[in-house]
Amino acid sequence: GLIMADIRTTDLQQIIRSCNNDPDCEVYLLDNGGNAIVAPDSRDAASIDAALAGADSGRHFINDAGQECIGADQTIDIPEINLHWRLMFVRYYDAALAPVTAIMQRTALLGLVVVLIVPLALHFMRRRMTRGFLRAGQVIRLVGQGDYSQRFEYHADDELGDIAKNLNHMIDLLVSAQRKQQAAAEKIEDMAYHDGLTGLPNRRHFMETARDVLVRAYGTNRVAALFFIDLDKFKAVNDTYGHAAGDELLIEVGRRLTHIAGRIELVCRLGGDEFLMFLPGANDLEVAEKGQHVIDVLERPIRLTGSNVDAYISASIGIARYPVDATTIDALVQLADAAMYEAKANGRGRYVVTRE
Repeated sequence: GLIMADIRTTDLQQIIRSCNNDPDCEVYLLDNGGNAIVAPDSRDAASIDAALAGADSGRHFINDAGQECIGADQTIDIPEINLHWRLMFVRYYDAALAPVTAIMQRTALLGLVVVLIVPLALHFMRRRMTRGFLRAGQVIRLVGQGDYSQRFEYHADDELGDIAKNLNHMIDLLVSAQRKQQAAAEKIEDMAYHDGLTGLPNRRHFMETARDVLVRAYGTNRVAALFFIDLDKFKAVNDTYGHAAGDELLIEVGRRLTHIAGRIELVCRLGGDEFLMFLPGANDLEVAEKGQHVIDVLERPIRLTGSNVDAYISASIGIARYPVDATTIDALVQLADAAMYEAKANGRGRYVVTRE
């Protein structure tokens, strides 16, 4: 390219020197006739200074003070002289194209990297997604088989991550529904085997459990006793203070019988004011002591908080023994029931053991 400009000689010296320090650059200073005042072979500072001082060519030029100089020592006052020197810079083709070549090489290398990495990245992404969907299918299959402990562990913030969140949420809902269903089933079972008022086992539960105890005791000469307990004066409490007071009294009786029975004996409420207690592995003396102990405990006053009064009741108890009196739980209940009525006929507040 060609640039037309006025320039000071000192600036011209600096430009030439800076270019001459570049091994890939050559500079030429040409006069009006095209003669080289400064060429690449005159790179030393002295030659450049001499050429610009006009010592060799004898031509006029403008010094730093704005004066025309014919020689090193001669100056005349002239407003301006245009010498029209030309400054030519030369860069070799390879050097000039070196930046472009470097850019092209980097671009080609980047393209190669893209060509190699992108398919590889796509391959790994596809494998990751495939493994994710296979795992999701496995989790769904296991959950369908009833294994609600499964979870889809995937935490990336992408489409598969949304699937993992929704799938785990669905499993949590299933687990919650299963727990509610199980709790409802347990409640139904509890209602089927327990008395709704006192919380004691009902007749069904008692008979099944006692029957199992007798099956295990069969042939071992182990003695067991069945207590048929009927409350005395309960109807009077119910009629005087109302059904709420009667329920409160039955609850307290159930609590006291449970405390008497402990962890080995069985207690149940048959219904109304009738209760059963089963004492496994007891001799005749222990049976008698247990019967009297039940009577003594139930004769203690029972505080009815709703009516703010103390209720006084007693118990009539019939006792049948295994295997002395009978060998089945149903027969023991019938014999103990008959003995209980005998206790009531004899004055209540006592126990009667079935005669052999």
